[in-house]
Amino acid sequence: MRSIRTSPWIALGILIFLCAAVIAVAARQSRASTALDARVEKFLNDQRSDWHDWNVPYQDGKVLHDLIARNHYTRALEIGTSSGHSAIWIAWALSKPAAS
Repeated sequence: MRSIRTSPWIALGILIFLCAAVIAVAARQSRASTALDARVEKFLNDQRSDWHDWNVPYQDGKVLHDLIARNHYTRALEIGTSSGHSAIWIAWALSKPAAS
């Protein structure tokens, strides 16, 4: 049988191509994440005065979001009986990529 030898330059080229592809995908995800963050934050700020009574206060929602995002949780169970304010905070935090 004949052995196949790969030039180190070909292997290096493949490695560089794969790294560039990973960086491009990460950049796209980062832009999408930034756009989502802006939309959700605008929505929460616009609705801030509409949520009251039994809803989670804005500050508590922010703490909940930060707790989930900081610990890179991937699942959550929210059992609520109100308007979904806390569920928005939880879903937003769960949408964050693990590296952020």
